[in-house]
Amino acid sequence: MSARVPPPLPPVLGLLARHPGLAGPWLAFSGSLLDGGVLDARTRELLVLATAHRTGADYIWNEHRPMAASAGVAPEEVDAIGSDTAHEWSAADTALLRCVDDLVAGHRVADDT
Repeated sequence: MSARVPPPLPPVLGLLARHPGLAGPWLAFSGSLLDGGVLDARTRELLVLATAHRTGADYIWNEHRPMAASAGVAPEEVDAIGSDTAHEWSAADTALLRCVDDLVAGHRVADDT
């Protein structure tokens, strides 16, 4: 039986280790966003991935893919977001993804969205 290798730590943790004055406030802030937000985990991660893809934020995309999987975003949904391919989204997910498109393109959500 082989030993399980833990996943690598996110690079931001290395940065915070070198700057302890930032570590506490940053971890408190990011923890509040993850655990204290009003969105369920799946919705949050769907929006994070869509925003990362549409803005070319590769670091965020790569950091949140495992989190999205843990939150219930299916692999085919991740693939559809990352490649702009067709996918049968629910009405709620379609509306959320349109919000991301609107905000990235025009910095506001269109009335018809």
